[in-house]
Formats: sequence, structure tokens, C-alpha cells
Amino acid sequence: MIGQEKLKKSFSAFTLQTLPKAILLVGRSGCGKHLFASELAVRFKLGIVKVELTDDIDSKIAEYQSCPVDTLYEIDLSKIDLKSQNKFLKFIEEPAKNVFIVIFAEDTNMVLETVQNRCLTYRFEKYSMQELKDITKTGYEDYIYEICKTPGEVNKVNPDTIDKCKILCDTIVRRIHEASYANTISILNKLNFLDQYDKIDPILFYGLLKKISCEAYLSQTDKDKKIETAYAWTIYQTLLKFSELNTNGLLNKQWYIMALLSRLWENTR
Repeated sequence: MIGQEKLKKSFSAFTLQTLPKAILLVGRSGCGKHLFASELAVRFKLGIVKVELTDDIDSKIAEYQSCPVDTLYEIDLSKIDLKSQNKFLKFIEEPAKNVFIVIFAEDTNMVLETVQNRCLTYRFEKYSMQELKDITKTGYEDYIYEICKTPGEVNKVNPDTIDKCKILCDTIVRRIHEASYANTISILNKLNFLDQYDKIDPILFYGLLKKISCEAYLSQTDKDKKIETAYAWTIYQTLLKFSELNTNGLLNKQWYIMALLSRLWENTR
């Protein structure tokens, strides 16, 4: 695992006997949380079990507690809502002797305070642009590494969709003030092409839209483009007021983009 030296140093002193029973790993999607947990399991010779929220979760937890071998149980909170996290509290609070738990979250806002209080929390540091280049070896232009801030996000970018996404974002910046609300929201359909491989990632869309709107404002000095320039600035300012995408799952990202497009449409009337 490249990078995250502080995190790796923090765990280097642990033995199996001193390893925390419940660990909360916090970091943006694609930062390496799952990879780090896998390396942890290899180092301490732990089996790995992915814990999922099911109808029989209580009986499953009882089964986990009676496991005869040292095991690392992974709980991904991007797939579990806040209310449902209560079902794991006793498991996290009173793990069996050979049970170790690692919880993944993109942000502590996704984690119940009662869960946080029962865990030792570690945050993944931001990757530098050079680290992203060294890890992914993708050879993209620098702005891609500025938009996609983790190795996982960079690797999800489909080179064939970058130009399509640029065209889409450029069209929004130049034409959203003329578009109807229905046409604006229909952009969501354009973000998800029929071919799964050809899907534009919402993070890339958000980042490119912010980049293109800013560049449009800075570069348009022609008096004939004064109106477009004003709208480009409005779009950029609107984007700045929205926090960067940090959501758990595509459905929420789609909701986020719909809310964003609605706000852009309102602000450019």
C-alpha cells in the first residue's frame, strides 16, 4: 500500500494481543480502507468475514461471537443507515476474545456517536497528486487528480467518458439559463448510459462542472459573451456552496446531482 505512512506507523507497534478490538477507518471512497484492512488481516493471520445487515442479523452475530478462530469482521457503513447501526452495538461493545472488528465510513457523520465511542478511530490522510500518479499509473492530465482525490476514484474514471463529460458540462455552463427545468433534470439520464462501462461518475461530473464554469468565467472577456460569463460565475458560486460528493452509494449521488441541478436551474433564472 503506497502512502498513508502515518496510519501504517500507528499500527506497526500493535501485536495481536494489543490490537484494538474495534477499529473505525474513516476516509473518502477509494482511499484504501478495505485494502488496509486486508493487509492487517494478513499481518495478524486473521480470517476475514464481511458483515451485512440481514433479517437474521442477531443470529449471525451470535454465530460470529462463537467463531473458534481469530477473525476480522468488516462492517461497511456505506451500506447501512444510521438507525440500523444500533443492531451492531452489542457486537462492537462486547466482542469475543478472538473477534476483531473494522468499520468503514466515508465520514464520521455517517456513524452513530455510540458506535464511535466504542471504536479507535483512524482517518486516512489526503493523497498528494504525485502519490495518486504513482499508485494508479494512469497518465491522466493533472486536473483529473485534482478532481478524483483517491486512487479508487481515479481508477473508476473511464478515459472514454472524460470528453463526453466535458461536453456535457460545457453545455450546462453555456445553456442552462435557457433550458427548461425538465430538460435540466434529464441530464441525470445522460449521466447513466446504457452500457455500464460507459457510465459517467458523479464525482467526475461535479469536479469538471466546477472547473469548466470557473474557466468560462475567467476566459470570457468578449462583450458579446457577457451574459454567458455572468451565468458561469453563478454556476461556479453555486457549486462552491455544495459540499463535495461524499455520499454512500449511487442512489444518493443521483439524488445529490438532482438537487444540484435544481439549484443551478433556480439560480440562473
